[in-house]
Amino acid sequence: MEGIPPPPWKVVEAAVRCGRELVTRVDRDLADLGLSWGQFQALAVVVEQRGWIHAGAVGRRMGVSRQSAHALLRRLDARGFLTWKDEGWIRSARPTAEGEEALREAYGRLEDVFAAIARLTIQERKMVVSAEYSIHRELLRPARRPQWYEEYLPEERRGEPRGEPSTR
Repeated sequence: MEGIPPPPWKVVEAAVRCGRELVTRVDRDLADLGLSWGQFQALAVVVEQRGWIHAGAVGRRMGVSRQSAHALLRRLDARGFLTWKDEGWIRSARPTAEGEEALREAYGRLEDVFAAIARLTIQERKMVVSAEYSIHRELLRPARRPQWYEEYLPEERRGEPRGEPSTR
C-alpha cells in the first residue's frame, strides 16, 4: 500500500478535514476572548508589522482580499485593539496596548494546539508545510481551456489536459 499514491480527491479530503479541525479548535480556544481565527491572524499580522499597515498589506500576508482584511480590521477596531491613521487616500492601522495584550493572551490560549503540532516529528511538520506550498503553487496555475478549433484537429494534435504529461 505504501507504493500506491492516494487519489487526488483523498488529498483534498484530508487537507480540508485537517484545516477544518485546526480552525475549529482555534476558534473554540479563542472564543472566550471574542476572537475568531481570522481576527487572530489579522491581529498577529498587524502586531508583527511593528508600525502602520494598511488593509491591502494585511490581506496579502493573510492570503485574502483587501476588503476581507478591512472587515477584520474594523472588527478589531471595534474591540479597541487598533488605532488608525487616515492619510486621505489610505487608512493604516497599528495595534493599541490592548491589542498587543489580546494577542499575547490568544497565543497563551493556543499553547495546547502548538504543543500538539510540536509533538509531530520535524519531518512530518516539513511534509505538511511542503505539501501546502505545492498544492498552493499548483492551484495558482491557470486551468487549460480547450481552444475553439481543437475539435477539428486530429486526435494526436489536440492539447493535453492540464497535469498530464505528453507521451508524444
